[in-house]
Amino acid sequence: MTTQATGGRRTDKAQYGLAAVLAVVGVWTIIDARGLNVGFGDPIGPRVFPYVIGGVMLVLAVVLALVTARGDVPEAEAGEDFEQFLDEQDTRVSDTLEGLGLL
Repeated sequence: MTTQATGGRRTDKAQYGLAAVLAVVGVWTIIDARGLNVGFGDPIGPRVFPYVIGGVMLVLAVVLALVTARGDVPEAEAGEDFEQFLDEQDTRVSDTLEGLGLL
């Protein structure tokens, strides 16, 4: 996570990448939905669902970019740090298991 302090605000540059990926996938979904064949008896047709999903993805991409520009960053995980509870015996066992896993 690359954060940069600008005027007291922290900006997470990786969130801009995620917003860009969301936008690209949303646009691709909308463009791809244009190729679906619509039957004459369907009042709504099969195109509606991909259009809705693509539109929602575009809206989420814009919202994520705006929130990131405001300086909001995700909170760190509040899980417990289990490494501080390990003693020498536990680390030896875990090192052995990790070594076996690499084989």
